[in-house]
Amino acid sequence: MLDSLYVQEEKDLLKKILVYLSQHKDLYYKFVKEHEVQRNHTISTNNEHFYVIKSGVFVTEVALPNEKKYPHFLLTDYQVLGPHPVNSDHSITHRALVPSTYYSIDQEFMYAHFYAQPHFFKELLDIIVKKQSILTQKLSLLHIKPVAKVSYILCLLISMLSLEKDRNSFELPPYLTQSLVSNFSRVNKYTVTQVYQQLTEEGLITSKGRKVLINDFKRLKAEVFNDFPLYSPRLMTI
Repeated sequence: MLDSLYVQEEKDLLKKILVYLSQHKDLYYKFVKEHEVQRNHTISTNNEHFYVIKSGVFVTEVALPNEKKYPHFLLTDYQVLGPHPVNSDHSITHRALVPSTYYSIDQEFMYAHFYAQPHFFKELLDIIVKKQSILTQKLSLLHIKPVAKVSYILCLLISMLSLEKDRNSFELPPYLTQSLVSNFSRVNKYTVTQVYQQLTEEGLITSKGRKVLINDFKRLKAEVFNDFPLYSPRLMTI
């Protein structure tokens, strides 16, 4: 079952690395640059730098040739902005959903740092593997009914943002709109509206205008995942 464990692991690791850099001012000023961007600003990463979010929220969007961009990840403070495009057949960009700040760190320096402290490198690899598993699970959504897909994606996005950490009831941030959920789910916005109405009737959420309150995330997640969600018969397309 998905949870926000890998997110917290990633944040903790990146904090360690940035604390180390901040304690060595000569390295920081030589190899690290800080960038501020406004809402909807888009950046493209490259293999010359290692990118880390200082504050804010980014959505990672992937596009194949002649196709619409589709979001794959939501990333927040102390998470890596990546991956980079592996070939010219597709593009990967990161769009700020709120005013945000990020670091670009010299890639060769980071590799040297990981080489000198291999436990950091192993921790980062473990996190990358966990992120890859989420992409694999998202591919399985192609076989899930649209309504169930929206509920699943809603839970996934909440976990990506660690909104449920230490609490069971919370308000969704304004940038987590129905349009964003529909793009992640690859369904139309009307389907998202239908699902929200259904969840409201079940008492799982309260939706008033643009404000959405999750009333009982544990119950919502239990109903969606049913212990082994992606292969639960009731979620699969008939």
